[in-house]
Amino acid sequence: MKILLYHSDKFLGKAIQAFEVNNWNHTGIEVDGYVYEMLGRGIVKRTIAESIQEANQVVYSEYECDEEKAKEILEGYLKNRVKYYFRGIAQQAVYRVTEFIFDKPLWIGKNYIDKRYMCSTLVAKVINQLDGSYPEWWLVAPEDFGNNY
Repeated sequence: MKILLYHSDKFLGKAIQAFEVNNWNHTGIEVDGYVYEMLGRGIVKRTIAESIQEANQVVYSEYECDEEKAKEILEGYLKNRVKYYFRGIAQQAVYRVTEFIFDKPLWIGKNYIDKRYMCSTLVAKVINQLDGSYPEWWLVAPEDFGNNY
């Protein structure tokens, strides 16, 4: 399994990046040549070529896991047609800005909404389901996967 990180100059990418501290504004998971990612229309499964076609830059890291289990989890989300969590962008922005300014992040609203994810929260939730490494998966932004780039 690969974790893909994207940089895009499109409007939503720029809005996300305004509150991040590095270059990355989108993320997805590649399994068996397909990328599962959250877009405005919800979760999608696309070929790698389709997924990266509008990005200015893409990098990836290998993630050691049970790929069949990852695929099963992702296909379940696809079957359930999970939706994009647009309000989460504002929540993430407040969280990141208060963390930066006051060194104490503020999370507004519920911790998460079932069946609604941003790109990074979907990736973190899947990884958490695989190995438990993101117990607060709703706080994860693309930059959290990109600290090595």
